[in-house]
Amino acid sequence: MLRITVQNHSGVRIVLEGKLVSDWVRELKACCQDILARSDPADVWIELADISFVDGAGTELLAELSREGVHLLSDDVAMDAVVGDITAKSKPTTETQRHRDNPA
Repeated sequence: MLRITVQNHSGVRIVLEGKLVSDWVRELKACCQDILARSDPADVWIELADISFVDGAGTELLAELSREGVHLLSDDVAMDAVVGDITAKSKPTTETQRHRDNPA
């Protein structure tokens, strides 16, 4: 089960509770698509503090959202590792960035 709570304060905070797996990944994706259609990704935060498990599809969705500019928040050692992996893979490597900044 996954609980999705959307809070609108200064930006949009999506609070997740439970397991981010299979059908729930599709639910979160639909929710995020709706929010991102009317919000700047830089103003969207996904709070993962109460997520107990993320499967491969959930990790891929979070990575996709991170690449789009959505912020991922966690305060749990296991989720910190997941978020760290995702954000490290979402950033361009130094070589890619160098090439983009100075194309030959």
